[in-house]
Amino acid sequence: MTGTKKTLAEREALLLAVEELMLQGIQNASFIARQLKISTPTAQEYQKAILKRWELTSESGNQTFTKMRAEQIEKKRYIEFELWVMLRKSTNESAALGIIRTIIELQKDQCWLAGISKVLDEK
Repeated sequence: MTGTKKTLAEREALLLAVEELMLQGIQNASFIARQLKISTPTAQEYQKAILKRWELTSESGNQTFTKMRAEQIEKKRYIEFELWVMLRKSTNESAALGIIRTIIELQKDQCWLAGISKVLDEK
C-alpha cells in the first residue's frame, strides 16, 4: 500500500489498524510500519492522527473512548500483577531479568495510555 494514493476507506482502515496496535501498547512507528506494510513516516503521521482523535474525543466527553482506554489500562494492570507473581516465584536469574524488563515496558505503556508520558515528555 506504499507509494500509491489511498482512498478514504483505505486510509480509515489503516488508521483503525494503527489505533488497534497503539491500544495494545505498541508505540514504535517502525514496528507499526512493518506490520501494516506502510512507510515509517506514514505510520508516524497516522499515530499523530490517532492521538489527535483521542484528544478530541476525550475533550468531547465521549464515554465509549474513556471506557475503552480504562479497560486497556485495567488489562495491563492485571498483566502486571501476574508478572509480579511470576517474578516472586522465579528461581532463574535470567527469567527474572526478562520479567523485570517486561514490567518496565508495561508500566511505560500504562503511562502512555493514561496520558502521563505526554506530560513527562514535555518537561
